[in-house]
Amino acid sequence: MTFERCRHLSELFEQGIADLLARVQPERAFIAYREKNQANAPFPTPYVAHGFALANLFTTEDLSIEVVRKALSNGEAGLVVDALNAPGLNTRSSVMIAGLRSVLTVPLRHPSGLTVGLIYADSRAKSGAFTLQHLEEVKKLGALLIVALPSVEKRQRDSEPLPRSEEEFDVVKASALELAKVDRSREAVELLQVWSSGRATSPELGMAHGVRGRILDQAGDLDGALEAFSYSVWILASHAKGPDENTSLMMNNLAGVQVKRGNLERAIGLLKASYEQWQRLKLPNKKQFAGLAATSYNLGTLLQQMGKVREAIPWMTDALDASIEAFGEQHERVHQIAASLESLKQEC
Repeated sequence: MTFERCRHLSELFEQGIADLLARVQPERAFIAYREKNQANAPFPTPYVAHGFALANLFTTEDLSIEVVRKALSNGEAGLVVDALNAPGLNTRSSVMIAGLRSVLTVPLRHPSGLTVGLIYADSRAKSGAFTLQHLEEVKKLGALLIVALPSVEKRQRDSEPLPRSEEEFDVVKASALELAKVDRSREAVELLQVWSSGRATSPELGMAHGVRGRILDQAGDLDGALEAFSYSVWILASHAKGPDENTSLMMNNLAGVQVKRGNLERAIGLLKASYEQWQRLKLPNKKQFAGLAATSYNLGTLLQQMGKVREAIPWMTDALDASIEAFGEQHERVHQIAASLESLKQEC
């Protein structure tokens, strides 16, 4: 597999996790990377995940932070045969809550010795899911990613404009969307990149990446859209003090790109995480019910496409109930979802 030709870091790590899944077939996995401007961040940014909700990977997921910290601090690959019985791990609440059994970690180490990221895979189903041969295979993958990183980062950096805009985000957003409407997507993306260049992370920066992702998605640039939405979700979730509707919306968008790329299981994980956030929002209103309806509908439709009709019916039922709350019983959207639900029931 040739990684050096990737145009974006997200494209590189998407190819990397596809290779990882093929090599070791983990239940869950992620690849995280710390760019130069994130040197002081406690954890590298998770660019791509399988089985995890990307937004809250190091905060609310069933994950042993101790395993991650150890791999990052010592820079050495690790293989845990059974975390529930491993000294030093079996007493940790995170391991017991997560039900972790097999864990494989391979730090991404720069030739200078600096650990710049991490490949992580685990299984809660059984002990001994990974072997020493698996570990060696993933170490080879990590070495390939490290070799590819300089050329990919240069290619990505060279494609981004350097000037910085001082305009208000709402003004830039409106201008970008107007440009996209008249088939000037490239100019719209450049406008958003100029505004984002050199800017400190903030909810507005997260939304800027989200708008950029939307435009790239509509233009058919799935690699660029994946990167933009991934940035958006990570930034918005990092700054949210609780459940946040913008994070939920961006997880839906990211799931849509994953569907187009054929990563259906990852899309389902993102949609379920989005649904949970919508449910946890305080003061229910029409926007929240509309978000719940759209997310449930997308889940039901996706499960139907995968042939999981019985699993799809509860989600489509929930979509119908939420859409009635949001739009009223006579709305066209409600009729559409009701027809989809009836179609699902007839398939059973």
